[in-house]
Amino acid sequence: LGVMFMALLPLVFFAAFGNAQAAIGAASGSSAVWMLLTVVQLQRQWLTVGAFRSRSNLMSLLLALFAAALFAANALTLDTAWPYVAGLCLVLLTAALAFQRMIGVRRS
Repeated sequence: LGVMFMALLPLVFFAAFGNAQAAIGAASGSSAVWMLLTVVQLQRQWLTVGAFRSRSNLMSLLLALFAAALFAANALTLDTAWPYVAGLCLVLLTAALAFQRMIGVRRS
């Protein structure tokens, strides 16, 4: 759901600013903040349940932090579409990994 919301953000900001580059920059900045808040919240939950050091949780953490870094870099310097889309793909991959853990998919 978060990925869908973030995918629509550039359209909302474009409607407000009327400038595609500013819209991508604003959406990137908003997404960076959202991802950092999400990472902090998830880390607190994983520490509470003692699952912080599991391999899959650490992989999700790295993907989420990399996505947040892409969003932040894009907001601060680039204002182009490719880092934003790449960050969205990383967030979607993180969500897919979480879904796999939730339904119990394991490697053989």
